[in-house]
Amino acid sequence: MKSSHALAATALLCLNAVFPLVAKPFAVTDLVKIVDVHSAAVSPSGDWLVYGLNRTNSGSNLYLKDLNNVSNAPLQLTSHASIERNVVWSADSSSIYFIANRQGIAQVWRLNLAGGEALPVTNLAVSVLGFKLSPDNRQMALLLPVVDQKAAKKQAHDSRQAAVVISDNSQRKQVSKDLFVAQLNDNKLSKLMKVAGSNPNYGLQHRLLSLTDVSFSQDGRSVVYSAKASGADGDNYDLWQVSLSAADPIRSNEQQAKNLTENNQGKDYRPIFSTDGRFMAYLAQGFLEGAPNRVSIVLIDLVTNKTKELAPLWDRSPVRINFAPDSRNIYVTANDFGQRAIFVVNIQFGDLKQLYSDGSSEVVGVSYDQLVISNNDLSHPNELYFLSRQGGQLSPITSANHALIKNSEFGKFAPFLFKGWNNEQVQGYWLKPANYRPGTKYPMVLLLNQDLNAGESYLGTNNTLSSDAFAQANSVINSFGRQWQPQLWAGAGYGVVMIDFHGSLGYGHKFAGATTDWGDKPLEDLQKGLLVVAQQQPWLDAQNACAIGSGYGGYLVNWIASQWSQQFKCLVSHGAIFDLRMHYQLTKQVWRIERDFGGGFNAASDNYQNYNPANFVDKWTSPMLLSHGALDPNISIAQSQAAFNALGRNKTQAKLLVFPDESQQLNHEPNVTLWYEQVFAWLGQYTKPN
Repeated sequence: MKSSHALAATALLCLNAVFPLVAKPFAVTDLVKIVDVHSAAVSPSGDWLVYGLNRTNSGSNLYLKDLNNVSNAPLQLTSHASIERNVVWSADSSSIYFIANRQGIAQVWRLNLAGGEALPVTNLAVSVLGFKLSPDNRQMALLLPVVDQKAAKKQAHDSRQAAVVISDNSQRKQVSKDLFVAQLNDNKLSKLMKVAGSNPNYGLQHRLLSLTDVSFSQDGRSVVYSAKASGADGDNYDLWQVSLSAADPIRSNEQQAKNLTENNQGKDYRPIFSTDGRFMAYLAQGFLEGAPNRVSIVLIDLVTNKTKELAPLWDRSPVRINFAPDSRNIYVTANDFGQRAIFVVNIQFGDLKQLYSDGSSEVVGVSYDQLVISNNDLSHPNELYFLSRQGGQLSPITSANHALIKNSEFGKFAPFLFKGWNNEQVQGYWLKPANYRPGTKYPMVLLLNQDLNAGESYLGTNNTLSSDAFAQANSVINSFGRQWQPQLWAGAGYGVVMIDFHGSLGYGHKFAGATTDWGDKPLEDLQKGLLVVAQQQPWLDAQNACAIGSGYGGYLVNWIASQWSQQFKCLVSHGAIFDLRMHYQLTKQVWRIERDFGGGFNAASDNYQNYNPANFVDKWTSPMLLSHGALDPNISIAQSQAAFNALGRNKTQAKLLVFPDESQQLNHEPNVTLWYEQVFAWLGQYTKPN
């Protein structure tokens, strides 16, 4: 006779066969297990795809997928304790190059796909931050950190020195990112030549952006990079071209660099060359004194030297561009109504067509008549898909997270529209709690965008591991984010509201450029939007609400505490500005705040003071949890410390979390988990989630 335990187990199996297990709400323990699909690259032949999978417990490795037989399981290419990233294919599709830290320092490695182990290509004394190959694979561009040897020796000579004397702004950094080009023969580098960066011997300094803003010409005779010359104003990055055929490996080629975009006073970046070598395209901000926040696609015909703007009437700002194999079309990604959509533009006629707009997408490459793209949305982590070059529906290539999320209950979401500032149409999203029950009232979380006019500000560069998917959550509402994951609030029993207030991208240039005061129009949008969504969605309890924000969104939380505190039972502000005057003195992005406020603090003091949260701290009555990454380069941790002290003097309940090893984003798993634990506990004190 079977035991009672055995009978119970048998009965449970029978029940599960008839009634599947109930899905559970998505939780922090699920979020930290999400597999990051990164470093995807399509072979030049279009037959193969290499991508990285970063798993929490087993590290990151590279995988090979046969794009002609996607139903076949991928082949694992690497199995090493180090992390492989920044994959680049050889021109003949026979091997891949990547960065890995296999010998204690990040270097470039090559793996022949016919067999064998990966072999090192570089053997440098410094880490390789990023690299690119010339189209013929005979040259390699390298982004390297360059140490100021004099400063380093002085520091090493007396490690106990109590102070560092700074008499010049140029001495504030001991390390800079410099661009080098080397010859590549038989997988060995030679003739390493500095192309751009700091050069104290000649009094020149080009502040580089990243390797995504470096491109070889199709013939390999020159390299074009985006950089800001020493003394250049604000965000005035130009495109510089250096001839490699006349290169001098001893002297810096900055003296030979030709400024291709000197006439444009905005940022010129992301240069790309057509496959046939005739055209160069790039992105330009404020092209030829246009709207300062507007980004244009500019095309140069390298035969006729004529320059033109593509689709000049298009009311969106592109984020990324890629030439199609036919050299006559360009694939474009741009924010569009809460999504990051994919478009194609014809370079001859400027005709523009939307190919896909659901969630947050990026073009990875082209495989015959199909695009390979990455895509994620509020209910699906990032994966890779096929998309017809004519547009249409997605066809999955990878399913790295399918097993993890298949039993997770995600909250249903939808956009809503309302009349915001100046009666102009504004869009927001609501998200229902997981396992939502009709007729139940749910407390509300108002999640705020991280960055005003975010654009590329928080997108990963090719010297970081993670894909853009997690970072995009800060500028695209319908995307799957890590630190700002709306589904976690839904899983905890909260309704979620997100609003693309004035200043957000994806709603036209006028809308994006409407905010220069930071606190006026966005606050009115939030107030009106919250009123409308609470009326439209009666399950939302707007009187039992908390507002949460980071970066600029955190500033808005501080501003809400100053102007709208009575609406919220608690507030959470991460990495935020408390005192605009202090921020003006501390930030390295002085040009940006001067642009937004119409000048420096002394010249436009009223603009700063009218929207300065520190001036209204006596009105801060809602309990506030503050957090800050100590390594944030743009918003000093002193801001959150000052806000915490002010709350204490004001006798308002407050808590401060400091993350010594984090910047603006929280990237380390223990810190992400701790942050959510603390925030949920904070909300639980003042709201009553179901």
